[in-house]
Amino acid sequence: MRPEMKRFLEASSFVRMLPSLIEQLVAVNGAELPDRVRRLLCDAMNADIQGFLEAIAPAIEALYTDDDLLALVAFYETPIGRKLVENGPRLQEIAGIASQGWTAKIVERMGPEIERIMDEEEAQ
Repeated sequence: MRPEMKRFLEASSFVRMLPSLIEQLVAVNGAELPDRVRRLLCDAMNADIQGFLEAIAPAIEALYTDDDLLALVAFYETPIGRKLVENGPRLQEIAGIASQGWTAKIVERMGPEIERIMDEEEAQ
């Protein structure tokens, strides 16, 4: 991993936010799994965060040049950049709560159409 990438990941607090992202990933994609299995997966993923960083680094490096990454680091080192990083987990929590209410409203509004499609699917 390039040094600029390491600096970016540290400055952006990406690594610090990974445990909560892992929890969400496992909750969404493993909803049908027993709690103990989900916990086992979370623990294994958290133990291999370096493996995830190595897997995602090429995608980030394809999007950003070294100069881009250094500019992002410079931003994250400013007061507003630090504030963005500090508030990141809270914003993520707020977005999660807001999305639940928003999703519920859409599902409620679309209920009759969803039921119609489900009935059609069952009839086939």
